[in-house]
Amino acid sequence: MRNFRRLLVLVGFVLLGLAAFLGASPVLAAGPTDYLADMPTVKQVTAAFVGTDTFDTAARQYVAFERLDMMMSKLIGNRDVTGQVTQEERTLRNAYLGGWTGLVSQVTASLPEDQRAFYVGTRFTAWRALIDHYMADAQFNQQFRSLFPARFQNTYATLLADQERIVTSGFVPSTPGPPVAVQAANAAVSVLEAVLRPLLPIGLFVIGSTRRIRSTSSSASGSTT
Repeated sequence: MRNFRRLLVLVGFVLLGLAAFLGASPVLAAGPTDYLADMPTVKQVTAAFVGTDTFDTAARQYVAFERLDMMMSKLIGNRDVTGQVTQEERTLRNAYLGGWTGLVSQVTASLPEDQRAFYVGTRFTAWRALIDHYMADAQFNQQFRSLFPARFQNTYATLLADQERIVTSGFVPSTPGPPVAVQAANAAVSVLEAVLRPLLPIGLFVIGSTRRIRSTSSSASGSTT
Protein backbone atom coordinates (compact mmCIF):
# COMPACT_ATOMS: atom_id res chain seq x y z
CA MET A 1 0.00 0.00 0.00
CA ARG A 2 2.78 2.42 0.99
CA ASN A 3 4.82 1.61 -2.13
CA PHE A 4 1.77 2.10 -4.33
CA ARG A 5 1.21 5.57 -2.92
CA ARG A 6 4.86 6.44 -3.44
CA LEU A 7 4.58 5.42 -7.08
CA LEU A 8 1.51 7.62 -7.53
CA VAL A 9 3.32 10.58 -5.98
CA LEU A 10 6.31 9.95 -8.26
CA VAL A 11 4.10 9.91 -11.34
CA GLY A 12 2.49 13.15 -10.22
CA PHE A 13 5.84 14.89 -9.89
CA VAL A 14 6.97 13.63 -13.30
CA LEU A 15 3.79 14.82 -14.99
CA LEU A 16 3.97 18.24 -13.31
CA GLY A 17 7.58 18.61 -14.35
CA LEU A 18 6.75 17.66 -17.91
CA ALA A 19 3.88 20.13 -18.06
CA ALA A 20 6.09 22.92 -16.76
CA PHE A 21 8.79 22.02 -19.28
CA LEU A 22 6.41 22.00 -22.20
CA GLY A 23 5.04 25.33 -21.06
CA ALA A 24 8.37 26.96 -21.74
CA SER A 25 9.16 27.81 -25.34
CA PRO A 26 11.11 24.73 -26.48
CA VAL A 27 12.77 26.43 -29.41
CA LEU A 28 14.01 29.35 -27.33
CA ALA A 29 16.79 27.28 -25.82
CA ALA A 30 18.99 30.27 -24.99
CA GLY A 31 16.54 31.47 -22.34
CA PRO A 32 12.77 31.70 -21.85
CA THR A 33 12.72 35.52 -21.89
CA ASP A 34 15.37 36.28 -24.51
CA TYR A 35 12.56 36.93 -26.98
CA LEU A 36 11.76 40.22 -25.20
CA ALA A 37 14.64 41.92 -26.99
CA ASP A 38 12.84 41.33 -30.29
CA MET A 39 9.38 42.48 -29.19
CA PRO A 40 8.34 45.99 -30.31
CA THR A 41 7.58 48.71 -27.80
CA VAL A 42 4.21 50.45 -27.62
CA LYS A 43 5.76 53.55 -29.21
CA GLN A 44 7.11 51.50 -32.11
CA VAL A 45 3.67 50.00 -32.72
CA THR A 46 1.84 53.32 -32.67
CA ALA A 47 4.46 54.84 -34.98
CA ALA A 48 4.33 51.93 -37.44
CA PHE A 49 0.55 51.72 -37.82
CA VAL A 50 -0.94 55.01 -38.90
CA GLY A 51 -4.02 55.00 -41.11
CA THR A 52 -5.97 57.47 -43.20
CA ASP A 53 -7.71 58.95 -40.14
CA THR A 54 -7.97 58.35 -36.40
CA PHE A 55 -10.71 55.76 -36.97
CA ASP A 56 -8.57 53.74 -39.37
CA THR A 57 -5.45 54.19 -37.25
CA ALA A 58 -7.24 52.84 -34.18
CA ALA A 59 -8.29 49.72 -36.10
CA ARG A 60 -4.75 49.03 -37.32
CA GLN A 61 -3.23 49.52 -33.90
CA TYR A 62 -5.92 47.41 -32.25
CA VAL A 63 -5.04 44.44 -34.46
CA ALA A 64 -1.32 44.90 -33.82
CA PHE A 65 -1.66 45.13 -30.03
CA GLU A 66 -4.09 42.23 -29.80
CA ARG A 67 -1.82 40.06 -31.92
CA LEU A 68 1.21 40.95 -29.80
CA ASP A 69 -0.74 40.05 -26.67
CA MET A 70 -1.60 36.64 -28.14
CA MET A 71 2.01 36.10 -29.23
CA MET A 72 3.23 36.68 -25.69
CA SER A 73 0.67 34.19 -24.42
CA LYS A 74 2.20 31.57 -26.73
CA LEU A 75 5.76 32.51 -25.79
CA ILE A 76 5.05 32.40 -22.06
CA GLY A 77 3.14 29.12 -22.21
CA ASN A 78 2.47 27.38 -18.91
CA ARG A 79 5.00 29.56 -17.11
CA ASP A 80 2.02 31.79 -16.41
CA VAL A 81 0.51 28.94 -14.37
CA THR A 82 3.71 27.91 -12.62
CA GLY A 83 4.56 31.45 -11.52
CA GLN A 84 7.69 31.75 -13.67
CA VAL A 85 6.68 34.86 -15.61
CA THR A 86 9.15 37.69 -15.12
CA GLN A 87 8.22 41.25 -14.21
CA GLU A 88 9.53 42.41 -17.60
CA GLU A 89 7.14 40.04 -19.35
CA ARG A 90 4.19 41.17 -17.24
CA THR A 91 4.98 44.82 -17.89
CA LEU A 92 5.23 44.41 -21.65
CA ARG A 93 2.16 42.20 -21.94
CA ASN A 94 0.12 44.60 -19.82
CA ALA A 95 1.23 47.39 -22.15
CA TYR A 96 -0.01 45.44 -25.17
CA LEU A 97 -3.23 44.55 -23.39
CA GLY A 98 -3.77 48.16 -22.38
CA GLY A 99 -3.07 49.18 -25.96
CA TRP A 100 -5.94 47.30 -27.57
CA THR A 101 -8.44 47.59 -24.71
CA GLY A 102 -7.70 51.30 -24.44
CA LEU A 103 -8.41 51.78 -28.13
CA VAL A 104 -11.87 50.25 -27.70
CA SER A 105 -12.61 52.75 -24.94
CA GLN A 106 -11.25 55.66 -26.97
CA VAL A 107 -13.24 54.82 -30.08
CA THR A 108 -16.42 54.24 -28.08
CA ALA A 109 -16.03 57.54 -26.24
CA SER A 110 -15.48 59.42 -29.52
CA LEU A 111 -18.79 58.24 -31.01
CA PRO A 112 -22.29 59.60 -30.43
CA GLU A 113 -24.19 57.52 -27.92
CA ASP A 114 -26.48 56.04 -30.57
CA GLN A 115 -23.43 54.84 -32.57
CA ARG A 116 -21.66 52.92 -29.81
CA ALA A 117 -23.65 49.69 -29.93
CA PHE A 118 -22.37 46.65 -31.82
CA TYR A 119 -25.15 46.12 -34.36
CA VAL A 120 -25.66 46.72 -38.07
CA GLY A 121 -25.40 50.32 -39.19
CA THR A 122 -23.46 51.83 -36.28
CA ARG A 123 -20.06 53.43 -36.49
CA PHE A 124 -18.73 51.04 -33.87
CA THR A 125 -19.73 48.09 -36.05
CA ALA A 126 -17.98 49.75 -38.99
CA TRP A 127 -14.86 50.01 -36.86
CA ARG A 128 -15.07 46.33 -35.95
CA ALA A 129 -15.34 45.56 -39.67
CA LEU A 130 -12.09 47.46 -40.23
CA ILE A 131 -10.45 45.31 -37.56
CA ASP A 132 -11.60 42.13 -39.31
CA HIS A 133 -10.28 43.52 -42.59
CA TYR A 134 -6.80 44.20 -41.25
CA MET A 135 -6.60 40.85 -39.52
CA ALA A 136 -6.82 39.17 -42.92
CA ASP A 137 -5.08 41.83 -45.03
CA ALA A 138 -1.85 40.56 -46.61
CA GLN A 139 -0.20 43.98 -46.76
CA PHE A 140 -0.99 44.67 -43.11
CA ASN A 141 0.30 41.24 -42.07
CA GLN A 142 3.53 41.84 -43.96
CA GLN A 143 3.95 45.18 -42.19
CA PHE A 144 3.32 43.49 -38.85
CA ARG A 145 5.96 40.83 -39.56
CA SER A 146 8.46 43.56 -40.42
CA LEU A 147 8.43 44.57 -36.74
CA PHE A 148 10.48 41.45 -35.99
CA PRO A 149 13.90 40.28 -37.21
CA ALA A 150 13.88 37.27 -39.54
CA ARG A 151 15.51 35.09 -36.88
CA PHE A 152 12.65 35.72 -34.48
CA GLN A 153 10.03 35.08 -37.17
CA ASN A 154 11.52 31.66 -37.90
CA THR A 155 11.82 30.83 -34.21
CA TYR A 156 8.23 31.81 -33.49
CA ALA A 157 6.89 29.86 -36.46
CA THR A 158 8.73 26.77 -35.22
CA LEU A 159 7.35 27.29 -31.73
CA LEU A 160 3.78 27.38 -33.02
CA ALA A 161 4.37 24.23 -35.07
CA ASP A 162 5.81 22.42 -32.04
CA GLN A 163 2.92 23.48 -29.82
CA GLU A 164 0.48 22.25 -32.43
CA ARG A 165 2.20 18.86 -32.46
CA ILE A 166 1.92 18.67 -28.67
CA VAL A 167 -1.83 19.27 -28.86
CA THR A 168 -2.64 17.04 -31.83
CA SER A 169 -0.29 14.08 -31.95
CA GLY A 170 2.30 14.23 -29.19
CA PHE A 171 5.56 16.12 -29.27
CA VAL A 172 7.80 15.57 -32.30
CA PRO A 173 10.81 17.88 -31.94
CA SER A 174 11.82 20.06 -34.86
CA THR A 175 14.96 21.45 -33.19
CA PRO A 176 17.78 20.00 -31.07
CA GLY A 177 18.19 20.79 -27.38
CA PRO A 178 15.36 20.82 -24.84
CA PRO A 179 12.97 18.67 -26.94
CA VAL A 180 15.35 15.74 -26.33
CA ALA A 181 14.66 16.13 -22.63
CA VAL A 182 10.96 16.16 -23.42
CA GLN A 183 11.34 12.83 -25.17
CA ALA A 184 13.18 11.45 -22.15
CA ALA A 185 10.42 12.67 -19.85
CA ASN A 186 7.80 11.09 -22.09
CA ALA A 187 9.73 7.82 -22.02
CA ALA A 188 9.93 7.95 -18.21
CA VAL A 189 6.20 8.53 -17.97
CA SER A 190 5.56 5.60 -20.33
CA VAL A 191 7.70 3.31 -18.18
CA LEU A 192 5.93 4.39 -15.02
CA GLU A 193 2.56 3.88 -16.66
CA ALA A 194 3.59 0.37 -17.69
CA VAL A 195 4.63 -0.39 -14.11
CA LEU A 196 1.61 1.16 -12.46
CA ARG A 197 -1.12 -0.06 -14.78
CA PRO A 198 -1.11 -3.68 -13.49
CA LEU A 199 -0.93 -2.44 -9.90
CA LEU A 200 -3.86 -0.05 -10.17
CA PRO A 201 -6.66 -2.62 -9.62
CA ILE A 202 -4.72 -4.08 -6.68
CA GLY A 203 -4.20 -0.65 -5.19
CA LEU A 204 -7.86 0.25 -5.54
CA PHE A 205 -8.83 -3.08 -3.97
CA VAL A 206 -6.48 -2.50 -1.03
CA ILE A 207 -7.79 1.02 -0.50
CA GLY A 208 -11.38 -0.19 -0.64
CA SER A 209 -10.68 -3.06 1.75
CA THR A 210 -8.94 -0.74 4.19
CA ARG A 211 -11.89 1.60 4.20
CA ARG A 212 -14.33 -1.26 4.78
CA ILE A 213 -12.23 -2.58 7.67
CA ARG A 214 -12.08 0.86 9.25
CA SER A 215 -15.81 1.30 8.79
CA THR A 216 -16.51 -2.09 10.38
CA SER A 217 -14.16 -1.33 13.26
CA SER A 218 -15.82 2.01 13.87
CA SER A 219 -19.26 0.41 13.86
CA ALA A 220 -18.12 -2.29 16.28
CA SER A 221 -16.61 0.28 18.61
CA GLY A 222 -19.80 2.29 18.55
CA SER A 223 -21.96 -0.71 19.41
CA THR A 224 -19.78 -1.76 22.36
CA THR A 225 -19.90 1.71 23.88
